[in-house]
Amino acid sequence: MSTHPRCSRAVFTREAFTAYCTGQPYQDVFLLPIATFLRLASSLEKEKKPTARSLYDRGVRFFRLPFFKLRDISSGVFRVYKHDGRHRAHVLRDEGYETMPVILFRSSNESENQTWPEAIQAQEDAEDPEFRVSRPPRLDLAQWPDP
Repeated sequence: MSTHPRCSRAVFTREAFTAYCTGQPYQDVFLLPIATFLRLASSLEKEKKPTARSLYDRGVRFFRLPFFKLRDISSGVFRVYKHDGRHRAHVLRDEGYETMPVILFRSSNESENQTWPEAIQAQEDAEDPEFRVSRPPRLDLAQWPDP
């Protein structure tokens, strides 16, 4: 059972999560507040694609986790330079969820020994490109609800 009642983990398939539990040093899954995800990504005025809404309304679990691709911009700070998941985030927020799982990818040209960022800065075309948050907590398979 979920430890946080307003977390959307159960809305995603377990396979969406396990696909990224490969031990790759440059990717991992984190738990992020949905409002924070939307502030870090490119600005999206309102939901424009009905696919996420349609799937949710039919009770179909999402099979892909939202993600951010990150690039090192200064000591301990990485900037979002690519994203996926705003439409799912809008649907989940509208349904009262507060958090969701998000894959973070560090840019592939970074050293495998590089540590995870201490802070993540918004994408350059976000509503507030100077918006910055501390690194969110990691999720592990044990935290995923059983189907």
